[in-house]
Amino acid sequence: MDKKTRVLNCIDNKPIDRIPYCFWEHFSGEDAHGMGCVRAHKRWYEETGIDFIKMQSDGFFQIGFNEPVRVPSDWAKLKIPDMKSNFVQGQIDRCKWTRDSIHDEACIFYLVFAAFSFLWKEYDKEMVIAHLRDGEAREYLMPLLENLGDFVAEFAVKLLEETGITGIDAAMSTNYRFTVAQYRAWLRPQDQKLLNAINRVSNYNIVHLCGWDRVKNNFESWGDYEGAVIHWDQHTEGMSLAEGKVFYKNKRAIMGGFDHKPGTVLFSGSKEEIQALTKAYARSGGKTGFILSADCSLMEHLTQERANWIREALEEVAVED
Repeated sequence: MDKKTRVLNCIDNKPIDRIPYCFWEHFSGEDAHGMGCVRAHKRWYEETGIDFIKMQSDGFFQIGFNEPVRVPSDWAKLKIPDMKSNFVQGQIDRCKWTRDSIHDEACIFYLVFAAFSFLWKEYDKEMVIAHLRDGEAREYLMPLLENLGDFVAEFAVKLLEETGITGIDAAMSTNYRFTVAQYRAWLRPQDQKLLNAINRVSNYNIVHLCGWDRVKNNFESWGDYEGAVIHWDQHTEGMSLAEGKVFYKNKRAIMGGFDHKPGTVLFSGSKEEIQALTKAYARSGGKTGFILSADCSLMEHLTQERANWIREALEEVAVED
C-alpha cells in the first residue's frame, strides 16, 4: 500500500496494511527559509521514512506588523497584510516546492496557527493576554483579532486551493490562560473561522491542540472542535489515546503517542523499550483511525535508526491477530 492510500484510508477508518506514523521538528537558520526549508523537509521525510509530511511554518511565525504596541490604542494602528504579501506567497511557494520535491507521493499537512497565536508570537505574550482581559483595552484589540481571524481563514483556504496539499494542521494553544467563558467569547470565534473555512475545502484536516507550555489546557473549550484528525498532548493533558478517542466526537481519527520532550523514551530508550511502547500505543489507538506520532514538535532530534525501530514495530503489530 502506498503512503497516500495508507494515510487517507486510516483517516477514513478503512482497512490499512499498517498504522501510519509521522514525526516533525522545527527548523532554524537556512533550513527555516526558502528552498532551504524545502530541502530540510524532504531530508527529514527521507531519513525517517514517515508516512506523510507535517510541514512547519518556520520563518513565518510572525505576520510582520512592524509596528510597536505600547498602549492598547496602538492595536488599532496595525495593518494586516493582503494575500499578495510575502507572508502568504512565501508559504504558498513552500508548499508547492515541497510537494514537487517528493513528487506528490505522500500527503502534506501544513501548520497554520489560530489568529490569537500570531499576536503573542509577535508581541509580548503577557501584554496581549492582559489587554484581552481588560475591558477598555479589549475594545482596541478585538477588532484586530476579528480581522486577523478572517485573514488566517482566507490564507489557509488559499494554501489548500493553490498548492494541492492534503490538508491544514490547525494549531490551537494557550486556552489555560482563560476561563471557558472568556475563551468562548473572545477566541473560539476566531478558531471556528479557521476550522469552518478549511473543512469546507478539504475533508482531511488536522486539529492540533497544543500543550507545548507543559500546562494542562481546559478541554471543555475545545472538546467539540471538528477536524478529520484530532491531535493532543496526552502526556501534558493526562488524556490517554483511548480516552481521547471517546471524548472527541467530531473527528474520524486521532493522532498521538510518544512524549516529545527531551530525555524521554523516544530519544533515550533502548530498541526494546521503544518498540514495546510503539506496540502499546498501536493497540490503544486501534488498527485504523489512529496515526502514531509524538505529542507535538520534537524537542530533540530523532535518529533514522530510532524511526526504523518504530516502523518495524508497527509492521509487527499489523500481522497480529
